[in-house]
Amino acid sequence: MGKATNPARARRQNASADLAKHGAIERVNGIDYNHGGTPLTRWKATKQLSSTQELAIEHMLRLWDLAGIKGAPVTAGYGERIGGAGQCDPAWRSAMILDAQDDLRRIEARYPKPYWQIFENCIRHDEPAGCAGSSIMGWGNKTATARALTVVQLVADQICMDERLIA
Repeated sequence: MGKATNPARARRQNASADLAKHGAIERVNGIDYNHGGTPLTRWKATKQLSSTQELAIEHMLRLWDLAGIKGAPVTAGYGERIGGAGQCDPAWRSAMILDAQDDLRRIEARYPKPYWQIFENCIRHDEPAGCAGSSIMGWGNKTATARALTVVQLVADQICMDERLIA
């Protein structure tokens, strides 16, 4: 088998040219692989989110983290090796958790459920924007991605105004 007939080698040699042509999506044997990261990182990289929208998104990520609502840990927690490392007063910590949960419920109640689901799926769960945006008005990759971005911008702007966040 020569170099030209090995499909894996040909894919590796043409990977940069393919990525330049098709963006961050690579199609191999009918399966799409996304090398572009999460919708949030792409939107930040292309400057499609304003500073106030980014502030609102960071605020929501912090609330989800405080409330104990987060994804699977990426690495192990190494603070437990040293007694008391990273620990705070349990009463203060429980008060912060309850406050964050109350804030999340209050903020979520302000928005129609489909809008909140798109915002949460794109920001917290890193769902591809095309999938999240398709839940509003059907599927079409470019338009669904644009719908998801518009909804995330709308919700983030409202959160920034309602929570009186200052950039």
